[in-house]
Amino acid sequence: MKLRALFHAGIASMLLTAALTVWGELSAGFKTLLTGVTGHHWVTKGVISLVVLAGVYALLSLVYDERFNAEKETRNVLLSAVVAGIVISGFFVWHFLSA
Repeated sequence: MKLRALFHAGIASMLLTAALTVWGELSAGFKTLLTGVTGHHWVTKGVISLVVLAGVYALLSLVYDERFNAEKETRNVLLSAVVAGIVISGFFVWHFLSA
């Protein structure tokens, strides 16, 4: 397993999930589309996230070599998780305050 590819695939999956969450809240049609696929919009986002994780990992594992800086990649994953959390939380705070 190429850990660098896995870490970067995880980052892509996290950031996509944050973007899908905000988009779904801004667009009733998109949220309805997500709901129609599996019965609940969060389940569909989870499926999309898993597909992206696997797909990005598969692609990156073909092009990445074995170089892996654990400290750097861990920091990047944590930063991405914080950014995704801020995006989602910030959106809902903005949505609440603007209502």
